[in-house]
Amino acid sequence: MIRTPMIRAASFLTLILPAALLFAEPPPDVYISEFMAANDRTWCSSNGDDPDWIEIHNAGEEVVDLAGWSLTDQPGPDGRRWQFPQREEVKLQPGAYLLVFASNAPDSDPQELHTNFRLCQNGESVALLEPDGSVHDGLRFPGQDRGQSFVRIDRDRIELSDTPTPGKSNDSGPMESNCVSPWRSENRRQPPCS
Repeated sequence: MIRTPMIRAASFLTLILPAALLFAEPPPDVYISEFMAANDRTWCSSNGDDPDWIEIHNAGEEVVDLAGWSLTDQPGPDGRRWQFPQREEVKLQPGAYLLVFASNAPDSDPQELHTNFRLCQNGESVALLEPDGSVHDGLRFPGQDRGQSFVRIDRDRIELSDTPTPGKSNDSGPMESNCVSPWRSENRRQPPCS
């Protein structure tokens, strides 16, 4: 007699749990779609500097507000984080791209987004964290040459590209630099990773 109620309870839970899972909100379809750890006048900030940059893409069908989300180059509980501010431009429309400069100068220009870290040209990690600190998207990458970017081909694969497309679809073709008097120098030194 004791086994019958347990079986019924187990059957009841089996019916309830899948229904609850059907109504769970799916995670936002935002991810790091491209990044450059050794900018060589490919894309410049408003002050004319050419810091590293990270591009976030909303591939979903809903607006995603990134306020409270973070970027980091040190995933983990003790990692340094830069938090997206409460600003209109961090509300990503469906299909939109957002460019964030990894300049280690978060207060350099109030009209742009600048992190409190740089990316390391020799390779490291970069991650997009949800407001609770959990990793929503993250990549560990090897070194790259100046002027190259890593582009997301699909959710599971990145490739090195000689034709960066900051703020645009990765299949949009080469872009003209926005830098005043673009120049390239093979002898330019990467600032220390920090």
